[in-house]
Amino acid sequence: MEQHCKSCNHQNDCEEIYSRLCNTESPSVLRGVVEVFLVPLVLFVGTIVLAESFLPVAFASELLRVLIMVAAAVVILSVYITLLKMWRYKNQK
Repeated sequence: MEQHCKSCNHQNDCEEIYSRLCNTESPSVLRGVVEVFLVPLVLFVGTIVLAESFLPVAFASELLRVLIMVAAAVVILSVYITLLKMWRYKNQK
């Protein structure tokens, strides 16, 4: 690593550059990641599990049951995304 630092143009400014990067006041992305990736995934899986437990086993055909479960999950996710967009728009101002 020292070999690399000797040929670097910023070898004297390294510490200052990293301290500036670490002290930025940017917002955390964790909340956005949870809202955009984790919650929809949990909603999708949860909806499929709940729909499977509530739909009767003798319901027409297996393909129809799967289509109904996926359609229910898509509806739930659409509602969630719409509410999330409305909430973000309201809190943006």
